[in-house]
Amino acid sequence: MPNHPADILSAWMALEALSPQTFRRRSEFRLGKRRVLNFDMHNPPWTDCDARDEESVCFYQVVFGTIRMEKAFDRLTETYGDQRPERPMADGEAIVATVTVDERGVPAGSASASVSCFAWALPFALDRRLDRLDGWTRARQALRKGLRARLERIDPEGELMPLDGPVLARAYEWLLEQLGVDREMVVPPAFCVRSPRRDKASPPPDPLLLDSFFLDDLVAARGLFLEDEAPPALRSYLQAAKPATQLPLGSQEPASLNAARRLTLPRRFPPARWPARGRRPLVLNQQLAVNAAMCADAARPLLAVNGPPGTGKTTILRDIVAANVVRRAEAMASFEHPSAAFSPYLGNVVKVDGRRLGYFPVAPEIRGFEMLVVSSNNKAVENVTAELPGMEAIAEDALTLRYFKTVSDHLLAPRRQWRIME
Repeated sequence: MPNHPADILSAWMALEALSPQTFRRRSEFRLGKRRVLNFDMHNPPWTDCDARDEESVCFYQVVFGTIRMEKAFDRLTETYGDQRPERPMADGEAIVATVTVDERGVPAGSASASVSCFAWALPFALDRRLDRLDGWTRARQALRKGLRARLERIDPEGELMPLDGPVLARAYEWLLEQLGVDREMVVPPAFCVRSPRRDKASPPPDPLLLDSFFLDDLVAARGLFLEDEAPPALRSYLQAAKPATQLPLGSQEPASLNAARRLTLPRRFPPARWPARGRRPLVLNQQLAVNAAMCADAARPLLAVNGPPGTGKTTILRDIVAANVVRRAEAMASFEHPSAAFSPYLGNVVKVDGRRLGYFPVAPEIRGFEMLVVSSNNKAVENVTAELPGMEAIAEDALTLRYFKTVSDHLLAPRRQWRIME
């Protein structure tokens, strides 16, 4: 009997929830001007007026307890067993929660409390209740709200009060009680990360990495299947629906040759290609992949391109980028006036660095050309996204080719981008 997609996603969620971000040394949290400080819950650093520099402003991200991964892994192995001849070892620690405050010890608003999914999921896993893990999104909101309620105190003037030792201790005990995690696995709060900021108006720093990047997406995807509202691409990815048509390529079978012939018809070629160094064209299989990708539709939303390192997969992505840029330019050129590409302002607001900015929605005709590069290997994504804007990625004779040069210069300086020639 085939697995139901919701069951597959449940298993995937369990793997993600029980595979937290870990660290072996506190020094791993140093980044740029960030510093790692010892932390005494009953004498937090912001209460030491002599040591505090009144001229500077900063945030403290308190690591609110950690779980010893070796002990947690041993307990999970006892519960579920492990028949592999070479059992992997688990070491390091995983963060239970973080508490973020400013230089006076005042909680940093909605960003003041974050709780790890692993700390919440581990007791359920040890009780063999993995079916409860789909409740993480709701549980996280409740845990954050409850933790903030125990951290935030209001003075007679209506202002938030700085945290002190007793408040932190009570909040920590409440959190461990709510999570139900075995105290023998837990290391009490012992360090914090100090992050400087430009001025008093600067927003809190990005939270320390606690969980999987896409755990919430898995929860949402499972909900879509349970409600029978999963989109075609997701259904195809989990093999819940077979494509109406298939493109068998790479063999001498008649069906494969006919599919290749259809994809090499002139009308299948995108109107542009990437201006690579040497102006070298794509080889046949690369061009087939690009043409097939640009022909994707609801009936065939996914395309798999397999190949070992160095066989030109990134090159294929570059040509797809070029094709999307030209297609969007064609859509933009269809408007009689640039202002027609935007809808009227109807109070649309987005928050950026703590500020509320109004914006004009973009017309649907020029949406849908976005590309998202994802991978289980962060370095692979970094390589692709960092290579594309570099001057080394385009032909030597493309002297006037520039595209969003100011954005590239800002994100990837001081590396040479497609900058305007002097």
